[in-house]
Amino acid sequence: MERGHYSPMDQDAFGSTEQPFALVPDPKYFYRSASHGSVFDQLHEAVRRRDGFVVVTGDVGSGKTIVARAVLEQVDRKTFTSVVLDPPSSEDDLLRAMLQDFGLASRDELKRGRLAHAASSELLSTLENFLTSLHSLGASALLVIDEAQELPLETLDRISALSGPVGSREKVLQIVLVGQPILKELLKSPLVRELDGRITTRLELKPLTAEETSEYVSHRMMVAGVGPAVDFTPAAFTAVHRYSGGAPRLINLLCEGAMTSVKGQGVDSITPQVIDSAAARLELRQTVAPSSSQWVRRPAVLVAAGVILATSIVAAYVSLGNRDTESSRAAASPPPASRPAPATTSPAQPPVTTASAPQAATAAAPVTATSGATFSVLVASFRQPSEAAALMNELRERGLPVREVRVVQSPRGVWHQVLVGPYPDAAAAARGQERVRQIRGYEDAHVVPG
Repeated sequence: MERGHYSPMDQDAFGSTEQPFALVPDPKYFYRSASHGSVFDQLHEAVRRRDGFVVVTGDVGSGKTIVARAVLEQVDRKTFTSVVLDPPSSEDDLLRAMLQDFGLASRDELKRGRLAHAASSELLSTLENFLTSLHSLGASALLVIDEAQELPLETLDRISALSGPVGSREKVLQIVLVGQPILKELLKSPLVRELDGRITTRLELKPLTAEETSEYVSHRMMVAGVGPAVDFTPAAFTAVHRYSGGAPRLINLLCEGAMTSVKGQGVDSITPQVIDSAAARLELRQTVAPSSSQWVRRPAVLVAAGVILATSIVAAYVSLGNRDTESSRAAASPPPASRPAPATTSPAQPPVTTASAPQAATAAAPVTATSGATFSVLVASFRQPSEAAALMNELRERGLPVREVRVVQSPRGVWHQVLVGPYPDAAAAARGQERVRQIRGYEDAHVVPG
C-alpha cells in the first residue's frame, strides 16, 4: 500500500470526527502486523487454555497495551478480569486493586470501610476465597499487569503463588505480565526462580517494517472514517519509518504533528519535508535500525521512557536483599515546591538529562538509555534548583558522596533530582541508601542504575 488518507479531529477541515493518531490505546485501531498479529493470537490462545503465567515484552511505544486490550475484549463471560495499568508499590495495594476489579469490594470500602486498614493476610484470604469459589462455577480470573517491570520482585513472588500449584493443568488465576524488555532480565533473578518456572508463554513485540508502517497509517485513517482531503506520498511513509523506527507511538506522534502543521493551509499532500518538520518539533533524529535503543528522544517526546522505568529493577533487587529492614515506599503525588518530592519513579516520566548543577530544562542535552555498571541513590526531587543545591550541601556535610543533580522534565513540570554516588555495585549502593534513609524526611531514597 503506497498511499493513505488522513484527517484529524476537525470535521470541517478534513471530514472526520475522530482523531486516528491519538495516543490512547483503543483496541478499535489494533493493526495486525506480522509481530502484533502473532502475539495477539498466542496471547489469546494462552488465555483460552488458562495458562498460569504469560509474559509480553516490547520496547516503549511498541503497542503492548493495545494488544493486551484487544485480547481482553475477546475473553468469555466466565473470565473475571483485573487490569492494573499503574503497578502499585506494595503487595497490599495490588491486592486492593484486584479486589475492586473483581467486584469483591467497592472503592469506598477500600478507602474508608472494613478493608481500608485490613492486614495483608485478610486481603489475601478474601481473594483466595473468591478464587476457590470459581472452581464450582467453571470460571477463572485473569490479572493483567501493565508496565510490570515497575512491580517489586517481592510482590511478584508472593502473588505468583495465587495461580495455583506448579504443574496443575488449569489455573484459576492467570497472570499476564506486560512490560519493557528489561522485564526479561528481572525475571532471570534467582530471587524469583519459582515464578520464572511458572511462565508458560513468553512473547515479544517487534517494530513495524517499512511496508507495515505505511499500512498501519492507512489502517488507522480508514478505521477513523476519514475522507480524501490529504494523503501521504510514498516518500513520506518512508520518512515516517526512518524517524519512528517502526514504533507505533512515534508513528502516531509524527503523523499527528504532520497533519496539524498543514491544517488550514490548503495542502493536499504530506511530503517528506512535512515529516521532517514534524520530527524536528518532536526533536527526533532519523534511525537506520528499528531498535528503540537507537532512537534519539528528548524530553516530552514520549509519555514513558525506559531510562526512568529501568530504575525499578535495581530497586527491586535491593529491596529483596534487605527484606527485613525495608520500609514501605511512598506513592504520594509530588508535594509543593517548598518540600522535596519523594524519591520515587513514575511510568509517566520521560528520559532524563544530567547536569553538574541545577539548570533550566531547556538547556539539557538529549540522552539515550545506557547500561552502566555503577549505581547511585536518588535522594529527592525539587521544583526549585536552589532547594536541590541546599540538599547537596547538607549531604556533603554529612560525608556522603553527592554525585550530581539531574534535570527531569515530566508532565508535572521540571524537577531537579539529587543523587548520591556512584557506587561500584548494588551492595555498596544499598549501604549508601540506608545512610540516606537515616536522614529525617528522606526515607524514600532508593537505588537507581548509573
